Amino acid sequence: MSEATSLPKIALENVQDFLFIKELLRKKTNEKLELHLPEQASREAGHGEEDVFRKRVKVMINELLNNVYEKMLPNLTINGFEAKDALSDPSVADTIEPFDYSLRAKVQNLYNDLENAHTQIAQYRNRVPDICQKTFANTIKNELEILEKAVSGKQINANEPEQQLHPLETEASNTTGDPFIMTMKQRYLDTLKSVSILSKEIPEVIANLEENLQFPRLMNEEN
Repeated sequence: MSEATSLPKIALENVQDFLFIKELLRKKTNEKLELHLPEQASREAGHGEEDVFRKRVKVMINELLNNVYEKMLPNLTINGFEAKDALSDPSVADTIEPFDYSLRAKVQNLYNDLENAHTQIAQYRNRVPDICQKTFANTIKNELEILEKAVSGKQINANEPEQQLHPLETEASNTTGDPFIMTMKQRYLDTLKSVSILSKEIPEVIANLEENLQFPRLMNEEN
């Protein structure tokens, strides 16, 4: 990107601002012309009419101003529109409310959040099924090992730290002290806990996505 195109443009609120600048520049050039080539002196020298020299200078000044205006336009925006477009149809630029750069930045940030949320959801869709599958497979493998040990008469380690059981299993837990039953139940509850944690992550991301979508919807409805 060239240095010229990378520079920020000068922002004007409406067409009247541009006309004011244009009139001010013309006024200042006329003051300089009057200072160095007074009209009265020119008319005296030209017997009541402007002399040829002053007329030629005025033509050159007008050409210079027109060239300056032409060079200015690509570097200006009027109420968020390109200056050439706004001046070709002033009613469009003036009937739309003033361009709000802070609001534009806020909308851009919301769209960035929206893209990040979509990316995060895509990542969860790739990761969560695999995690659930591995968790389930590991749990089944562990339960089969415990069952094989129980069938073969091997002693099951019943000295594992006790953890709080699922409310539905509490009563049954109190009625039996079988280490095999207790271990099976605990591993089952651990599996439920892992799946529960994973199932909570996706709804939270979707909720954030819906929240980010609300503001762009409101902007579209207002427009």
